[in-house]
Amino acid sequence: MLIMKKIIPFILLTIICLFMLNANPFDKETVAPMDLLSKYPGWASTPVKAPNIHPERSDVVDYKLPNWIYVKNRIRGGEFPTWNYVHSGGTPGAQLFTSSIFTPAFMAFLAVRDNATGFYFASLVNIIICSFGMFLFISAITKGNIYASLFGAVVFTFCGFNSAWFFWHHVNTSIWIPWLLFAAVQYLKSERSEYLVLVTFSSLMMIFGGFPSVAVYGYISFSLLVVVYNIKNYESPKKFIIKSVLPFIFVGFSFLIALFSLYPLLESFKVTGYFGKRHGGTNYKLKDFILLYKPYKFGIPRVEKTLYVGRIPLFLSVIGAYIYLFVKRSSYLLFGLWLLLISTVITFGLIHYDLIRMIPTFNKNPWNRMNVILSLSIAIISSYAIYHLSKKMKKIGKNAYIAAVLVFDALFAYQILDQKRLFNSFNNAVPNESFYPDTPSIEYARKNILPMQSVLADSSYIISGTLGAYDLPEWFAHGIKSDKDKQTLARIVDDPFKSPTAAAFTGDKIQFESNLINLLGIKYILCNSNSIKENLFVSYDKADKQVPAPPLPQNSLTQVIRLEKDITASGAALLLATYFEPSAPDDVLLTLSENGNAMSKVKVDKEAVRDNRWVYFDFGEELALVSGVEYSIAVELGDYTGDKRLTVWASEQKKAGDNYLIVNGKPSNLTFRMKLYGNNLNINDIYNIKGLERGITLLENKVIKGGAYFIGALDENISPDYSEVALVDFRNNEVTIDYTGARSGWVVLPVRSYPGWNAYLDGAKVEPSLFLEMLPAIKVDRPGKIVYKYEPKMLYLTALVSLVSLVIFILVSIMMFMTRKDETDNTDTVLQ
Repeated sequence: MLIMKKIIPFILLTIICLFMLNANPFDKETVAPMDLLSKYPGWASTPVKAPNIHPERSDVVDYKLPNWIYVKNRIRGGEFPTWNYVHSGGTPGAQLFTSSIFTPAFMAFLAVRDNATGFYFASLVNIIICSFGMFLFISAITKGNIYASLFGAVVFTFCGFNSAWFFWHHVNTSIWIPWLLFAAVQYLKSERSEYLVLVTFSSLMMIFGGFPSVAVYGYISFSLLVVVYNIKNYESPKKFIIKSVLPFIFVGFSFLIALFSLYPLLESFKVTGYFGKRHGGTNYKLKDFILLYKPYKFGIPRVEKTLYVGRIPLFLSVIGAYIYLFVKRSSYLLFGLWLLLISTVITFGLIHYDLIRMIPTFNKNPWNRMNVILSLSIAIISSYAIYHLSKKMKKIGKNAYIAAVLVFDALFAYQILDQKRLFNSFNNAVPNESFYPDTPSIEYARKNILPMQSVLADSSYIISGTLGAYDLPEWFAHGIKSDKDKQTLARIVDDPFKSPTAAAFTGDKIQFESNLINLLGIKYILCNSNSIKENLFVSYDKADKQVPAPPLPQNSLTQVIRLEKDITASGAALLLATYFEPSAPDDVLLTLSENGNAMSKVKVDKEAVRDNRWVYFDFGEELALVSGVEYSIAVELGDYTGDKRLTVWASEQKKAGDNYLIVNGKPSNLTFRMKLYGNNLNINDIYNIKGLERGITLLENKVIKGGAYFIGALDENISPDYSEVALVDFRNNEVTIDYTGARSGWVVLPVRSYPGWNAYLDGAKVEPSLFLEMLPAIKVDRPGKIVYKYEPKMLYLTALVSLVSLVIFILVSIMMFMTRKDETDNTDTVLQ
């Protein structure tokens, strides 16, 4: 009966976790951000649709899941992938701790063959771990009070931070913070060595969670708990030193054990020069305090601005503060209040930023994410308030206590439903079929791509890297890149990088004729058909300050243009606005004129016009437009005379130029956001153009006939030659190539050059040259066998250090257990 009493809370928490996920894996449902895919043209051809849940969370589909799927496929295939050749030209593989591979969540994902179902169980494992850990921690500081413990577990597990970042490595990390605090408080209370072992294990899991800054927040909480407890419960200098130092020593063990996984990130920072680029800061302002009480105050909750833990915990936290100040000076309440103060000050940047940046790692990460600790502190304080109030009710009498329990049950149910609403606004059920569904273009590329070839996908496929989930390598994939890498890639795509790590671009930004596409082995380009069916060559899309032109039909709009060079145009694209209506009020007419004489009239059906979308007006023929001649483009709204409106987005000009908008017969300082396009670049000579599905065009590069290639000189203007280069074997961390020619030159592998890769020519180690400052190039002058092999010495060295540390840790743990057992046996003897 006692065992059942102890088990029931965990059963209840598991049921709550299942309830929160809101999906049935046995009915082919999962919880994943696959609703994002349904919104993009790249998946428009699939009949599978997912309900719209939340517009953010793209990092999960373009970075985390492609890496997880890659590692899972290789492990299930019988190898441990130390290198990931799919991601961004190649990066360190499963050993990199930011991949979050050494976690229970990934183990659940790995264990289930179906990826969608596996990800559901990975998500379930995470919230169960978090809720159990928080339950145990609150139980430890409230003398086993089940009501306080259940309440605290739900409040923290489904707090705003964990709900908003649920699919990310942030939560893989944050779920272990309660376990680390539980281990610490149990050791501090009992001095039992097994809890120091748990300190190491929970710290190790927090590291392997994969998000360093959140782990730092956990260590700050851990350190504060140790300091506050030991000062508040001071016994003697010796005890103070031992109980202050030992917990940190055992945290140190976790870093040594994890060294093999930590070093690759440091190596990556060194290679890319990335670590010095980011600067900490917060996007919270004082007005955002209201989000603690009203999560929907500023509209849909955003991932980076979600603080909500529920109104009940806020109210109880006020009671908790009152209890500490006027009733009982509990060390746990003091810890919670200090934690609340520190996390609030940092989250909202309430002191000078330079002081916050002095904290290790806080100069490199947004510290608004420390709201996870703000939520933790509220969960602690409010739970302790419940514990204190329940004791008071017991003293008053049985009836009062029963009434209090009933009130608690009602409030607890409300808290669950309150947090569920927020949680499900970020994370909700989607059909398994929506989990990276196949499309004709993706399937064609996947079936035909060869080793060391890659793809280039425009923003029809969200952020670059998403196609990595289909085992399609992308050079632009989301991840850390050096400035030199970015400079080279930016010569293939204009302005591709929208953040320090992420690339997203439309097809008209791609330089289709660039030889760099060939040299990097980009075999397939997948783009929105409208953006690449005819190559953009004249753009008036310079919207430094975007404004709407006066609306139609109430006004007349005519754009005047003078070209700087002769072109052949086959259409124009305008960015239209329907004022939130699902379509235009009437068909849209565009007239192209030369010196007042109409050259082409185009009508676009009103149903084809969407709010804030580019609309393409095809002239129906190629028109020769001459530089210096005045052309005009007039836009009209059919015969519509009603009250609904349509307009063209425009740019404001500081001064009138050759291109300007005439409004109601008078020149203005506006110019349409407009693109003229035409088939001036003959891409048919370079690509096979395939329209395998509506809205998407796949370009198959005819130049690329294999993987590695020969060039006579390290010159980016030379086309790759595949005739004398043959792939013998390709594996995750080793490539074997035969060069059958007798010419002097270089065999280039279109993969990322990275520390740890060694080249061997006929068994002799050689030093590769660096081509394009990215690719390994092996000098040859006769036939020979080339082996390119990943042999990272530092990985082996750090793995040895990790193994030795693990052995030492196990031996120390055994000795501590034995010492503890001897002390217990001696105590028993004395008692007898």
